[in-house]
Amino acid sequence: MFNKYNKIWLCLFGMISILYVSSFFYSGIRAWRDMGEIHFNWLYLILGFIFGYWFIQLTKKPCLLNITLENIERKMVEMGLNNAFIEELRHVLSSRLNTYGESAFREWFAGLNYQLPEEFKDEKAAIKLYKDHAELIEKQVKTLEQETKLTWGEQTVDLVGMNEKSRKVQLVIRHRLSDIALDLVD
Repeated sequence: MFNKYNKIWLCLFGMISILYVSSFFYSGIRAWRDMGEIHFNWLYLILGFIFGYWFIQLTKKPCLLNITLENIERKMVEMGLNNAFIEELRHVLSSRLNTYGESAFREWFAGLNYQLPEEFKDEKAAIKLYKDHAELIEKQVKTLEQETKLTWGEQTVDLVGMNEKSRKVQLVIRHRLSDIALDLVD
């Protein structure tokens, strides 16, 4: 589960590793040819440890075991969402869990990355959620504006052309679910 920046670092690491290994062999062959014995170079050993550490950090998979419906619900309560709204989100998430299975659900949830789940892309359903939870949505929108220092309109540029109420609901859902995913991934 690499993001695009890790892939760039892994490519760079691969190129540097090739240079490192080839220069190590070159210096060893040259030392053997010139002196008849190979001298150990501490610099190469230290660089090897550094590159090894980078490689381990870049290829380390995040632990997704904390992503459970209970933990997601607990985080929603901590964010100040009310029980009725949490129950509506939980219903959608539990149906996704039943459809995908536990491990695929965890990977999907961890990879939300400020994208809106497909179940909430329907404008009519989002407007219905707004009507049922207007006070909560407006409060969360104001909180998001303060957290990001951007207006809700700037945050929903990708949703232009949709109803204002629908955009606000979708903004709150995608932002809060992604924040939860970031909190739960180790």
